[in-house]
Amino acid sequence: MQRSRIFLGVCFAFALTFVVGAGGDSPVDPASVRLADSKKLLDDGKSADALAKAQEGLEFAPDNFALLQLAAQSASAAEKKDEAVWYAGMAIDQSGGLDPKSRQKTVDDLNALAAAADPLQQKNRAVEGDYAQALLKVGADLSRRQMYVTAVGILTRLRGTSVADKADVELGKIYDNKKAVAALLDSGLDVPIKPRKKRDPARESKEDKKHETWDKCWEIKGDSYTIRTTLGKELADQISGAMEQMNHFYRKVFHVKEFGGGTTARCTLAVYKDRAEFDSNEPGTDKNVLGFFVPNVNRVATYDLRPEGGKIAELWSTLFHESSHQFTHMVSADLIPGWLNEGTASYFEGARLLSNGTVETNLVAEGRLMDLKVLLDQGKPSLKEVVSYFKPGSYDGEFYPFGWGLVYFIQNYENEKSERVYIPIYRDYLLSYKSAGKPDAFGHFVDFFVTKAKQPGVKTFEDFEKLWKDWIQKLHHLYTAGPEAADELIARARKEKSDKQTDAAIESYTWALQKRPTDAVGYLERADVHLERKETDAALFDLRHAQECLRAVADPEAKLPGAGTQSVKDLTAACEAKLLKLDKATSDQLAAADQKFQAACLETAQAYADAKSPLVAMQLLEDGRNLIGVVPKFDALRKKIGVDTGADTRRWRRIVNESLDEYEASEQWTAANGTLTVKSKQLRFAYWKGELPSRFRFDVHIDASKVDGAVGLLFGGNSESVQLFVVVPDLRKVLPAKLKKEIELGEPMVEYEEGKGADLNLAMEVRDGEVEFFLDGQSIKTLPFTPDDLKGQIGAFSDGGTATFTQMRLRY
Repeated sequence: MQRSRIFLGVCFAFALTFVVGAGGDSPVDPASVRLADSKKLLDDGKSADALAKAQEGLEFAPDNFALLQLAAQSASAAEKKDEAVWYAGMAIDQSGGLDPKSRQKTVDDLNALAAAADPLQQKNRAVEGDYAQALLKVGADLSRRQMYVTAVGILTRLRGTSVADKADVELGKIYDNKKAVAALLDSGLDVPIKPRKKRDPARESKEDKKHETWDKCWEIKGDSYTIRTTLGKELADQISGAMEQMNHFYRKVFHVKEFGGGTTARCTLAVYKDRAEFDSNEPGTDKNVLGFFVPNVNRVATYDLRPEGGKIAELWSTLFHESSHQFTHMVSADLIPGWLNEGTASYFEGARLLSNGTVETNLVAEGRLMDLKVLLDQGKPSLKEVVSYFKPGSYDGEFYPFGWGLVYFIQNYENEKSERVYIPIYRDYLLSYKSAGKPDAFGHFVDFFVTKAKQPGVKTFEDFEKLWKDWIQKLHHLYTAGPEAADELIARARKEKSDKQTDAAIESYTWALQKRPTDAVGYLERADVHLERKETDAALFDLRHAQECLRAVADPEAKLPGAGTQSVKDLTAACEAKLLKLDKATSDQLAAADQKFQAACLETAQAYADAKSPLVAMQLLEDGRNLIGVVPKFDALRKKIGVDTGADTRRWRRIVNESLDEYEASEQWTAANGTLTVKSKQLRFAYWKGELPSRFRFDVHIDASKVDGAVGLLFGGNSESVQLFVVVPDLRKVLPAKLKKEIELGEPMVEYEEGKGADLNLAMEVRDGEVEFFLDGQSIKTLPFTPDDLKGQIGAFSDGGTATFTQMRLRY
């Protein structure tokens, strides 16, 4: 009944102990400092310097309205018209948080500044505005016709456009409609869902202060759970919403009605803000326990691990695990096998709360799968040991991955007819423990999952074990594979579709599309399944996505994976025919608007480039891509303008390095005042915890003058390997390397001049399938990399001596 700090994992040949840096006084906000400096420089007439200082501040706060406004004003004063228009546009987009009384005048002033510097009198905004207006009309019409999924998919694209306020009104109507919200949550599609009411952060912060102590904590009551927490109202509401969704999933898995009725007792979830508050209110709890469930009183207790360097996902995982014990407790008249108890609870760890408020279920619990793979390869413990465990309390830590793997297998294994044949066996096995007196846990397992299951080729426990192991190994392959796994998943989905198992087919298509989000074939075929089920709205949503994916392919004669002999041109015609049949009016409106927008966007962007405003031109093409999807001609023109002019609309983001909270790092590392430092005689790594896009530039200054061995940057840091950009000061050489079980060194890329070791500027441009390496701003080599090589964290490393890393930043 307790979730503990028990874990295994694939490691390198060396061990790392991760720690969190000690807290201290709050540092001065670097963005505010640079804002003040920029204002003074502008007041003193030093407009170019003011712009540079504002840009530096924007590295720390890219969406700060005051800095964007000051950058626009400084660029205008410096007669840098392109930058003035570009920054003014971004400032206007970020003006929503201003006081409504002053906002309009501020926006008018920015528009006037942009108009004065704009060679085309803001034609870019007119082009975007016309198309946004057309999308708004279509989205509103779809909503009125109760096509909520497709409507939300269109309307949420309009945030940041000139019709954003009107789009929010339409979205508000949908989110205030319980039937609409239910349709969105049940769609199974990646539909952005936001809170129905806008939150007031300032007011909520003031209210949260009243509930900072446990005796005055927030108490939120949903249908099935009471949430008690000091973590704030917003997170309390999120927990309540997520847990009510999980309750429905628990009921489905446990067949609640068969256990004596469709209702369950209310459960209280105590969610503490940190370990100290947890220990104060739950005295005597083992230090390794992350949370627990108390039977009979129906109560779960856990805490937020973020103050000690953990992630919010760990809180959700613990909540989903521990809360399920309420249902396993309903099953047991007495003791139940450990795998059935903890394995089932671990199965729910795979649930994931999406940013839109939806909880995805029946997902792989990654840590459990990775640990299970290691244990299976080691050959211990045995499956027989796990299913035979029949004692009070939790079983051994090594048993947890096995328990998870058994339950996940039972819920997802499919026979030759795509039937999930072990689910009813599992249900009957659960029901058998409503009465006590089954001491032979192993024999009871065999009786149900071998004898009564009657699966072809499974005559003995050893047969079952082999079937299970092979299935888990295949699952690991699919889970860890890259986009190529989409082919296997689509093939599986087609088999499930032909066997009339449409729920399973949609699940497989969805996983395939997560592996390869631009797979038009996957969207087209999932749409067909939705049409079979008469789910018109979901089908329209998928066909729209398929259309966008097909439009993104430059060559109409190209053949896509899984499409057989059909070309992109053939698939496009088939997709458009289905759209017209499904909803001709909407398809015609969108087709006309799309065609007009593409032509206007290309023409206007070229006109801006010709007028020496490349940033405005490129931003128009980028905004156009966000509105309509990938258009090869947009990308080609944007790339050409960038190459011809050197302009780049990507924004720098600074890694602030004020504490080690930002990193997973060994104890020899420190971070303060913008500097990351390591002092060690051995190889030591610091992995940055932040999220990364698929394409980015990573730029760092390194002082390697006191390094004895090697120093550099890391990327693609994952459980299998890590890629290195290495500097060897003694040789003054720069080279690539890969660390798996041992280091594989590449050929030296360049040798730098003597005396440069105190300030080396290293940078990497990470793109699809390749990385370009830079030294002191000069490109030195571009090398190919697989998607698996590039997947993972970035950071720094050192092997001997003292190294410092400053001005660490990302551009994307």
